[in-house]
Amino acid sequence: MRRLDGYAALLEESKRVAAEIERRGEDDLNVQLLESIPGIGRQTAVQLMSMIIDVGRFQDPEKLCAYFGMVPRVRDSGGKEHHGRMTKNGDPMMRSIIERITLSHVRFCDSTITAYFQRKSKELGIKKALMSAARKMLAVIHAVLTRGTPFTA
Repeated sequence: MRRLDGYAALLEESKRVAAEIERRGEDDLNVQLLESIPGIGRQTAVQLMSMIIDVGRFQDPEKLCAYFGMVPRVRDSGGKEHHGRMTKNGDPMMRSIIERITLSHVRFCDSTITAYFQRKSKELGIKKALMSAARKMLAVIHAVLTRGTPFTA
């Protein structure tokens, strides 16, 4: 019975935290801009902004992708460059959030990201195409926040 009481207390705390996140995101323009992108809800937008903080820190979308660890590893020696797998230097939870956003976006929205995902999935397979589309999604997030305009498909 104590475990059930503890579980009930955790559920109540979870509801309280979710309500606090909803309240804090209402006044933030960046959160509202992120919500205009299909696949991003209020809580996800708040989580993203907690990591990005200020989009001005990133000069271009590539810097934002590197911050999230979604760029290829590059080794160069003697004038030859080798591009390997993803670096995965960023926060793994945020990478999974970006993947989830992108998957939701390509399922329910008809946009250039969806077309890109469908084209790449034939070449690379679904998982690699999803990661590639997630980089495009980060570029869209950067553009929306930098320009201050809502997403348009």
